[in-house]
Amino acid sequence: PGTSFEYRVLANNSVGVSGWSNLASNTTNQSAPLDFTISRNPVSGSAQRGNSVSTTVTATHNSGTSSAVAFTVTNLSAGVSALFSPTSCAPASGSSCSSTLTLSASSGATLVSNQSVIITGTGTVVRNVNYNLSVLSLTVPNSPSDLNVTPVSSIQLRLNWKDNSDNEMNFRVE
Repeated sequence: PGTSFEYRVLANNSVGVSGWSNLASNTTNQSAPLDFTISRNPVSGSAQRGNSVSTTVTATHNSGTSSAVAFTVTNLSAGVSALFSPTSCAPASGSSCSSTLTLSASSGATLVSNQSVIITGTGTVVRNVNYNLSVLSLTVPNSPSDLNVTPVSSIQLRLNWKDNSDNEMNFRVE
């Protein structure tokens, strides 16, 4: 970077050689373009229809001058939308910047298991990373079991039970 060069040109054929052209010079750019990698954490997730799942997408500066990296997503199944916050970031020299990707599955989203969603970071180069997305059907939660009641004091009882589902929003005690 920052090196000066001078050039001139001549023409030749079977009859002879021309004179030299004018002299032209230029200097290479002082700084190299940004080179970066992208990663995501976690690397996979599941969203039930009507819900969403998030991952953090990180752009890490490898070399060159810091500049913006814009994020996009492709290969989404029908009924799934994507939102980055923020939509771009600029990793400073020797560091990283992040964006939160939220994938939302509509109530009619196509059910998929470990679909490879492609996350793209575009700056002076283009980098891709995959995220494995599953869209699940919302089902009735499994019933809790093993309910027991333990006295804590003369006016207080403690209730404990086994949670047999992973899709409940809350519990109701009667």
